[in-house]
Amino acid sequence: LTEHRGITLAQLKRVEACVEDDCHHWQDLYNGTAVTKETANLYHVNTWLIKPSTNADNCAFVELLTSTEQRPEWFCSHWWG
Repeated sequence: LTEHRGITLAQLKRVEACVEDDCHHWQDLYNGTAVTKETANLYHVNTWLIKPSTNADNCAFVELLTSTEQRPEWFCSHWWG
């Protein structure tokens, strides 16, 4: 269930470390510039990490980080527009 897919701070820090380690291989698809850990944003993370990781299993990204339910204490969302 979606409401059981909270992500912990420790898991977010793992994602951040992965971005820092791998983003030098990424390219901004809008302007073609190289992505650095200073310029990486959620669009880059979604394009280069989240979508490729989740497409094969058609799963939520957090499901790749844990196999147990993680009920969040609070919820925030974002808008891609």
